[in-house]
Amino acid sequence: LIVPSGKTSQNYTITFASGTLSIDGTSLVITPSNVNKAFGQTASLSGFTVVGLVNGDTVSGISQSSSGTVATASVAGGPYAIVGSNATGSFVPGNYSISYVNGTLTVLPAPLSVTANNASKTYGQTASLPVTGFTSLGLLNGDTITQVVNTSAGSVATATVAASPYAIVPSAAEGTFVASNYSVTYLNGALTVLPANLTVMANDASKTYGQSLVLSSQAFTSSGLLNGDTIGSVLETSAGAAASASVASSPYVVTPSAAAGGFLPGNYNITYVNGQLVVVPAQLTITAHNANKVYGQAGPLSTTAFNANGLVNGDTVTQVTNRSPGEIATSPVGGSPYPITPSNATGNFTPSNYQISYVNGVLTITPAVLTITANDAWKTYGQTLVLPGTSFATEGLVGGDQVSHVVAVSLGQMATALPETSYPIVISQPTGIDFAASNYNISFVDGALSVIALPEVIPTGRPFDSQVQTVKERPIGTIVTPSVLDRPAQLNSLTPDVIVDPIRPV
Repeated sequence: LIVPSGKTSQNYTITFASGTLSIDGTSLVITPSNVNKAFGQTASLSGFTVVGLVNGDTVSGISQSSSGTVATASVAGGPYAIVGSNATGSFVPGNYSISYVNGTLTVLPAPLSVTANNASKTYGQTASLPVTGFTSLGLLNGDTITQVVNTSAGSVATATVAASPYAIVPSAAEGTFVASNYSVTYLNGALTVLPANLTVMANDASKTYGQSLVLSSQAFTSSGLLNGDTIGSVLETSAGAAASASVASSPYVVTPSAAAGGFLPGNYNITYVNGQLVVVPAQLTITAHNANKVYGQAGPLSTTAFNANGLVNGDTVTQVTNRSPGEIATSPVGGSPYPITPSNATGNFTPSNYQISYVNGVLTITPAVLTITANDAWKTYGQTLVLPGTSFATEGLVGGDQVSHVVAVSLGQMATALPETSYPIVISQPTGIDFAASNYNISFVDGALSVIALPEVIPTGRPFDSQVQTVKERPIGTIVTPSVLDRPAQLNSLTPDVIVDPIRPV
């Protein structure tokens, strides 16, 4: 009701009539605040803005709802409307024409990291990176990733150790999750290429003592090379390579190292296996000198009578033991030549460094000089004389040799041998105890057989002059040596004697 105030005017008579005042409601716009949330979170709606309040009216709260507030609201379904209603506060809702303007709820992708698991492989192998080789962080609402694609430049067989580690790059994750709900970060893993095992073994070798050996850089075997890799050479060393390396210290170690060629050593764990160097004895020939000796001589053979062929490294042999069955005095000439057997070489050398061959020499025994002289004899004319084989003298017998008998002959043995004649007594064919004629160069010296006329018998007591010699009466045919005769002997008497003219041969 509008009631006019009373006013007067001299010009008018004013009559006031009552009317009706209609008051329209003020327009009130309430808008929920826009909200962002991450996928998987539950949104809390509370904010809003109000436009149109008057007279100090206030709106303290409204009801808000949105399908995007739940944790499962997807990014792809947004933005979601935030619907306001039921405003409350210190105002009379009838005083306003309330309009609710929707806010927006934006669902943002949740952070999700997918990290490739680290892996390793051996050089030469092709790595198969599993699709399950990953870890994830950030999956929500029971979402799962079942596989990813892992790739790496190191997965090929030729990937080197030196370039390791190689990146393992994950991508294209798949599973029960919606990729758009996540801001996916792929993190690389590392693929480490480990060295392959490679064995390099030095070949065994041998050499002869005294030789210097240059070990071949090709004298090895290997196992474990991959990808067509090759070893061209190996450095090999050994203390046995020197010429002075002894047989006794053999075998020596052959140490391989520094393999080189068409391969990268860093791609391998190289195990070097030693070989052996065997030093075999050198051939040494020791030959005894030939020797001569005369039958009957004895004594050790010279220790320096040898030749040595094959000594090396300045080694020397100073003496050997030379033995022979012919070295004893009684070794017969008939067994000659005898072997001279050398052994036990000594000197400035190590016997084990040599394969010693001893070569025999020969010991030749030459006959000793033996002179057999027939004793002189005499007989009386008209007698037949038997010469005994024991009437002789020897010079030159050695050891215990004895000549006990010879064969003696003479033309003077016969009864008809002329008197006052000297006949040679020829001896031969000596025999005896421990005597062999072959052991001697025998010179036979004839004796003399004197044939004398029948002696004149001088009665006992007959005087004789100083020109006669006497011999004691002996049986006819007795051989008389010069030593038996008494020359000269002046006898005053004889009982009975045989007088021999001193001019006649005796």
